[in-house]
Amino acid sequence: MARGRSARARAGAALGIAALSLGLVGCGGESPEEAVGETASRLGEIRSGELSMRVLVSPSGEPLDRGAGFLLDGPFALPERGGRLPSADVDYTRVAGRKRATVGIVSTPRAAFVRVDGQAYELPPERERELRSAAGSPEGSSGLERLRIDTWIRDPDLSPGPPVDGADTDRVTSSVDVVRAANALLAAAGETGPEDSPAIAGQDARRLEGAVRSAKLELLTGAEDRLLRRMVLDLNLEADVPAALRERLGAVGGARFRLELEVAAPNRRVRVEPPRDALPASALPVAGG
Repeated sequence: MARGRSARARAGAALGIAALSLGLVGCGGESPEEAVGETASRLGEIRSGELSMRVLVSPSGEPLDRGAGFLLDGPFALPERGGRLPSADVDYTRVAGRKRATVGIVSTPRAAFVRVDGQAYELPPERERELRSAAGSPEGSSGLERLRIDTWIRDPDLSPGPPVDGADTDRVTSSVDVVRAANALLAAAGETGPEDSPAIAGQDARRLEGAVRSAKLELLTGAEDRLLRRMVLDLNLEADVPAALRERLGAVGGARFRLELEVAAPNRRVRVEPPRDALPASALPVAGG
């Protein structure tokens, strides 16, 4: 009888080890840190896809849809070399409370246009130059790698995620190093360059850390290719936010900050047709006119 119990115990232990091994294989055998690190290292490799981005800030206790921020939606494809126009058909929506104002940017390798109230116009030459510059560096970088999401995470967990656009994903959930996240976001937005000193440091950094009520990150990354599919950063801050950050967020007191970034069908071919009814840039309506 004792021998039978011992055999069953060994069999149970073997089954447990097998189940654990299968679980590790399901997430590629990686740690959460490794999964995020690989995803971060490949952000600059995302050259095309369907972009959806939401950046919203609201006062503490108020719904996000009553805050301020912007939305970006549409397909994009960066040029192979710097200084060239991207292919894109992206709507940019400015959010101010319940008000929405949307303009569209339509760009082909040959020309770029802006769409206002349903009418397309040729993009003024100076704006076209800015678009060429923003499309990517000569080294082929998309700029997303400035986010450096692998430096934000604290105590991450890794689990299987839902399929996205036919691709299997892994989900990483984590708390967030808010100072590093804030500085990375400011750098990616062009507030600071990658070689600059951190925008928030010293006493301001300590104040920001002390102002955090909650800070959460959810990341969906391709199980096979480790390309980012979706990222949600959700921060709740107390009133004592550093002035530099408060000015950028437009927050008078405490604030809730939410960033949602999705890239569907990364690196698939994108084709954009130029508008047929575009008017010259000189016909563009003057803001406030």
